[in-house]
Amino acid sequence: MTKKRFIGLRQELGVIAICFLTAAVFITICSKNSFLYPMNDWGDANCFFTVGKAITKGKVLYKDIFEQKGPMLYFLYALAYKISPSSFLGAYITETLSFSAFLYTANRCLRLYTQKKILHLGLLPLLAFTVSLSVAFYHGGSVEELSLFCLTYGMYLFLRMEKELEVSKGMHFLCGVAIGFVFWIKYTVLGLFVGGFVYIFYRLIRKKKYGNIGRICLYNLLGFVFISLPVLAYFLHTDSLKWLWQGYFYNNIFVYSDSRFILVKLALTLAYTAVSLALNFPYSVFAVLGILWLFRSRTKEAKLVAFMAGFSAFFIYFGGVNYKYYGLPLCVFAIFGLYAAAEWMHKHNKLKAKLFAFVLAVLPMFSYLLGHNTYLIGYEKSDMPQYKFAETINKVDSPTLFNYGFLDGGFYFAADILPSNKYFCKLNFESVEMNDETDACVLQGKVDFIVCCDKTLEADYGDLIDYVCVDTAVHYFQGKNHTYYLYQKAPK
Repeated sequence: MTKKRFIGLRQELGVIAICFLTAAVFITICSKNSFLYPMNDWGDANCFFTVGKAITKGKVLYKDIFEQKGPMLYFLYALAYKISPSSFLGAYITETLSFSAFLYTANRCLRLYTQKKILHLGLLPLLAFTVSLSVAFYHGGSVEELSLFCLTYGMYLFLRMEKELEVSKGMHFLCGVAIGFVFWIKYTVLGLFVGGFVYIFYRLIRKKKYGNIGRICLYNLLGFVFISLPVLAYFLHTDSLKWLWQGYFYNNIFVYSDSRFILVKLALTLAYTAVSLALNFPYSVFAVLGILWLFRSRTKEAKLVAFMAGFSAFFIYFGGVNYKYYGLPLCVFAIFGLYAAAEWMHKHNKLKAKLFAFVLAVLPMFSYLLGHNTYLIGYEKSDMPQYKFAETINKVDSPTLFNYGFLDGGFYFAADILPSNKYFCKLNFESVEMNDETDACVLQGKVDFIVCCDKTLEADYGDLIDYVCVDTAVHYFQGKNHTYYLYQKAPK
């Protein structure tokens, strides 16, 4: 290895270390997966953990245990469970590494515009701060968050192509891997890739460079196949391809999404995008200003970035459903606004190194003071309803449990119980099979314990149930207090 290459490698390792340390600081403070928190009490995170655990115990995804996200997500959480069966430490490690990769690929994008280390490295804590402080970051560990590094890598590749910089076969292969990862985790996040390819292919067709299109497709396809083979192997091995189709594709396309008229869905897409930008001011202001800056400075890639942003929003919201965390993929466009603002300050001698370093140093403190999850730091496990109920549940030998009427509240996790129901909680779509299984579970007394949230079993079933309420608990979650009820099967 030459001296020049050695120095370059050492510098790159330094960048990776900075990305990891930055990610670790902000994820530790802002994500409920962090060891600073007693547990992650978010329903989605507990659904992921429960399904991941079930896979490690031999249950077949979508057939024996159901949740509608992509299989890659549950394989990651199966690994998280293996790392730490009784905590979210494994999920925290996965999230930190994912966020580190996001910051690294964002740094690669920034280096296309500047080689000034104070800018392309100094902006990383600002980016981490704006993303982790946003409403869309939610409780931490969302599917959208785990996809960010793939999106920024795709954006980096498209920017290189538009700038007519060298793009190797290996880079296209890795782009295919990134596409495959997102496809098998949540395919509605693929809009950035679709927008990028539409624009790049249009430009190549106009230049009659058809061979370039073929090579791009080939190596991206190879990368996609490479990451898809283990996923398909799992379902072939468990003879459950039809359950993959029904659980991940059919339900999400035809059941979960809104079936309203196309013009209504387009109007909702625009409305939801506007609402998401308004709610996520910490990063959206830089995303919008960044795109405007690209157009104003007449950069070659301005239209490309606009295509990627537009397709991203379209894919996210055209299904007609909106949750607060859906807009997180749009944060990748904040890179341009952060750079434009920093460059402007640098040119006007307003970006002093010492002042900039001080601002970066105090960002973690502001994350703690302003973070919408940090209220839970300092709670003990005994303060949480999940662990309070677990003490009662685990007094029974080999107890069984059902989470009734709401997303997985973490009670399976705290009590270390594997669900006996395929539909182990109330999911965000309507299903006759799910409702029938739920009714049978409650009315036939199939489990030892049932947990409810903000509504009693009697409110739905009257005196038809064979359960008695043995405990209650109040817990602050998502802006308000919730009352949880623990029911135990009545002794005969």
